[in-house]
Parts: sequence; structure tokens; C-alpha cells
Amino acid sequence: MEFLDYNIKFDLLKKYSAANRRLILLDYDGTLVPFFPNPSEATPGHNLIETLNRLNTTKNDICLVSGRNYQWFENWFAALDINIIAEHGACYKLRQQAWKKESQADSSWKEGAKEIMQLFVLTTEFTFIEEKEYSMVWHYRQATSEQVKQQAEKLYEHLSHFALTKNLQVFRGNKIVEIKHKGIDKGNAIVKLFNKDDYDFILGIGDDYTDEDMFRALSGVANTYTIKVGIDSSVARFNVYTPQMVVSLLEAISYIP
Repeated sequence: MEFLDYNIKFDLLKKYSAANRRLILLDYDGTLVPFFPNPSEATPGHNLIETLNRLNTTKNDICLVSGRNYQWFENWFAALDINIIAEHGACYKLRQQAWKKESQADSSWKEGAKEIMQLFVLTTEFTFIEEKEYSMVWHYRQATSEQVKQQAEKLYEHLSHFALTKNLQVFRGNKIVEIKHKGIDKGNAIVKLFNKDDYDFILGIGDDYTDEDMFRALSGVANTYTIKVGIDSSVARFNVYTPQMVVSLLEAISYIP
């Protein structure tokens, strides 16, 4: 684990300045904004919107890569003509284009997964289910009981057993348990939508397990900086402590032509 210190940041800014084609890939929750008890509260502030707008130049391909649903991005980022990958790659929108979705997958599994999750909502206070088009998430960020981690582990086990005979995978993230279609992930979406050889500078930043797929897709590519937010080990080359440090870095590069 190597933290982004002054010397590394100086080298990053120098290579960014010298580059003619840049790809900037950014997770949202926990990366550009801190986590909130309710995901609906994590809205982008004016400063973040202005920073992203300055980064959205002819030299840059900037892309938000998130697990959030595309309708949320349409509500908050429609005014910015930037690339957006939503639901871990299930939905995406490129500059000056309409939203596109992966081919419709079987969603009959959702009812069974929801029934399992609902049992844990009923037995664990302040937890709730978020249903997306290609995944379902059990949130427990607001839960305060000492047993909630045990409940999360039990739910993970139940859903993993449920997913065995289906084309699904289950993950534990930051105060969430998520079940989604296999093969839909940030790494595959990036490879599909962007030719890494087209760029002489790439920056990828994320904080959660879903971003590891993005980091792997960028691993070994020249002039690439991958950054994990937080102190967990990662495939990413570097770590920073907080989303505020990410936004500070983006602000610094946004003023470089």
C-alpha cells in the first residue's frame, strides 16, 4: 500500500499536463462524496459540478463509473455532457448520446432475492432494500445494533446459496450486501467503451470492491494512475484517505489546460 504523497502527486500533475489525450474514470459514492446514512442525501455540490465541468475539455474523456441507477444520474448530471457508466456497467451514456443498456437479462430472480432480503429488513432495524434494474442491494449504514455485521454475513451466505444455480454473484461492500448479474462490472464496461491505447494519461479512482474490477482493467497500462480511497489493500497503485482529497486532486488538475 502506497499513499499518494507530494512527490507522486507532482509526477501525476506533470504527466497530466504533458498529455494530449486523457481518460479520467471516477466512482461516485465514497470517492467524490462521503457516504451518507441515506444514499439519496449524497447529492453533488456546486464545487464538484464546477470541477467536473472544468475537466470536461476536448483533451479529456471524463467518465463517472458508479453502481447508482441511471435515472439518478439523469436527475443530477444531465447538464454536464460527460460519459456515465451506471449500475456497474449495465447502463451507460457517452457524450452527446442517449442512454444504452445491456441486453435485457432475466429478472425473475429478483422476487426470490427480495424475499430473502426482506426477512433481514424485518429483523434488523434501520435497514432497507434498494432495487435496481440489474441488481438488488441491502443497505445497513443506518443500523446501530451490534449484531448488524453478523446479520450482513448471514444475508451474504443466504444470497450466495440462492445464487448458486443462477447467473448471479453476491458481494459485500461498504455497509451493503448486493446481488447482481455476473459479467456486469466496471472493468468490462471500461474495456468495452474505451480503448486504453487511445490515451497517454489515464486516472482511475474508486473506493469499493466494485472498483477493483476497474483497477484490474487498467493494471499495467502505461501512464496510468489508479487510486483507492481509504486504507484497505487494493489492486490500485496508490491510496488516499478521503473523498475530500480526491476532489482536491481533481481541482488541481482541472486548472491545467
